[in-house]
Amino acid sequence: MRILRLLLFVVTLFSSLGVSAQSLGPREKLETEVEEINKVLPISVQQGVVFKKKYIYENSLYEVHEIDENYVSLSLLSKKKNTMKKTLLEKYGTDPNLISTTQLVVECNMDIVIHYVSKQSGKSFNITFSKKELSKCLDY
Repeated sequence: MRILRLLLFVVTLFSSLGVSAQSLGPREKLETEVEEINKVLPISVQQGVVFKKKYIYENSLYEVHEIDENYVSLSLLSKKKNTMKKTLLEKYGTDPNLISTTQLVVECNMDIVIHYVSKQSGKSFNITFSKKELSKCLDY
């Protein structure tokens, strides 16, 4: 729920800053969105999970989530990776707060990588959503 509020905040912020959707290309829109979201990060998305940062590297949009293993087991999350991917992919295509980002990522021929990293051990795993998967969830 906090992520949804965060994304709604960013959309509202764009409007208040006078950022015109017509004046920017898809890559610039995405870069601006990432820049604005990072201004309010880190943010706790649930107990033991902190959304640390978002960035673009090469042809991927990355989200980094730090896991406090005193509350959430990284190995258990990793074992549920396929279920998590299915749930998140559905959200990327149906959640009004995520659809615009998903559309921009697809327009930029990028994918989305969610990077989960343990605060304690530094161990990590990724969930990657290809452009093809994202396009499909948007019914492109």
